[in-house]
Amino acid sequence: MLGTAGDDIGTGVVAHPDGSAVVLATTWGKGPGNGDPWLLGLNAEGLVTWEKMHGVAGAEITSHLEARADGGLAILTTASEPGEADPDVQLRTLDAWGYADCKSAGSCSTKPALACDDANICTADGCDGAKGCVHTALLDGTACGSGGVCKAGACKP
Repeated sequence: MLGTAGDDIGTGVVAHPDGSAVVLATTWGKGPGNGDPWLLGLNAEGLVTWEKMHGVAGAEITSHLEARADGGLAILTTASEPGEADPDVQLRTLDAWGYADCKSAGSCSTKPALACDDANICTADGCDGAKGCVHTALLDGTACGSGGVCKAGACKP
């Protein structure tokens, strides 16, 4: 189950051929405003490999997630700044890792979503704008394969 300490509402998912996915939610449990877009990258086992927060100081409610032809993502939101009476519709275009601009994406800006897959079921693969591809070992005891568990970054029977 995915979630924060606050309320969360899932609003979209994009599934990839390798079984990984990107999930879009509105969360009140983290982020800069009162309801913010929350993107989560999941591996084929459903484990979170990366997450990105987007949002405005006021409320921003997500309504749709779409895969773009270039491998990136598009999210549709309704947002209002503090003190603004009428909310506005916003379309955010992001790269495959959930970055909104090339400066924060760094070396990730040219990597497609599957470019950082190290084929190890016991690592969470992602892309860090400053470091490039990152592979974080999953917690020992995480289920993997057919009845195995991850131990020190490897799947053991």
